[in-house]
Parts: sequence; structure tokens; C-alpha cells
Amino acid sequence: MRLKGMVKKMKKDEIPECTISRFEGIIQSSNDDKEAELKFVKLMDELLEEEQRLSIWERNGSCDGGGRSGKAFALENADKSLAEKIELLKNANRIKLNEDGTFTAERACHCTSIRPEKFTISPTFYGCAAAAALYNYEIALGVKLKLTSYKASPRSTDSEKPCLFTFEIKA
Repeated sequence: MRLKGMVKKMKKDEIPECTISRFEGIIQSSNDDKEAELKFVKLMDELLEEEQRLSIWERNGSCDGGGRSGKAFALENADKSLAEKIELLKNANRIKLNEDGTFTAERACHCTSIRPEKFTISPTFYGCAAAAALYNYEIALGVKLKLTSYKASPRSTDSEKPCLFTFEIKA
């Protein structure tokens, strides 16, 4: 997670300074990244509304190694239209198109520093994986996306697919 970047986004989103200072305190006082991340997420749950959390995660948190899977898909399908790319992802069972025009992706949380099965973790933690998915799908599709939700998957007992993310294409 990029905690300092998340604090910068909070400032842009005009989160009150007294709230931001509590997040900065976590960053400054912790020598353990895992501990800081867990405390940061817990504080997000306590102090921020869902819409604020979505906005913050949208451009921060991802630790997905530069969007390799998105880049590979984009290169393989550079000659295809957006509709064709979406259809390919849908047919590969990587996304599901929703009636409202959004799409949903179900995938494993990729975080290597904190294993959810070893900790009691807030669903807010999966915003980190949502940021990675957003980044990869933006690269793959060649469009800007908005994160509209993230939550535990209906198959969350299957450790391979604990996350369900929903995105909309920005106009």
C-alpha cells in the first residue's frame, strides 16, 4: 500500500486536517509496514465514508508490479475495439458485464505482505487489490475506470477468489 499517496489523496478530497493528521501519525509512528497498513485500514473504517474510501483506493494502494497482465493483454489485442476487448475478457471469465453498464471482476487478493487468512482483516483491506485490478483493466482496455465497489466474493471461502470488484468506464 502507498500510505503517503493515500494521505495526499485525502487532502485533495478535502478530508478534514484533524482526520488526516491521525493517518499521518500512523505512518510516522510505525516501523513495521504490516502493522501500519492494518492500523491505517482500521482507521479508514472508523473515520471515512465508503465513497471516500473508494476514492482513496482508486489511485493508491496497488502493489501489483506495474500492471503486467494488463500490458500483455493490451499488446495482444491492440488492434481490437473496446467492445471486442471487453468481450474477450468476458469470454475468458475474467469479467462479468452488469445490466447497469458496469463490469465486475472476481479475483484473488494479490497482497504478499499481509495474508488475510492469517489476520482478521476488514473488507476495506481489499481496496488495495481493487486498485491493482483497476490499474490492470485500465491498461488492458485503454480507458479510464472508476471503482464503484469492492467486497468479499460470493466464493470468498475459496481463498483463490476472495475479492469482487465493480468498475465503470469513465466517459
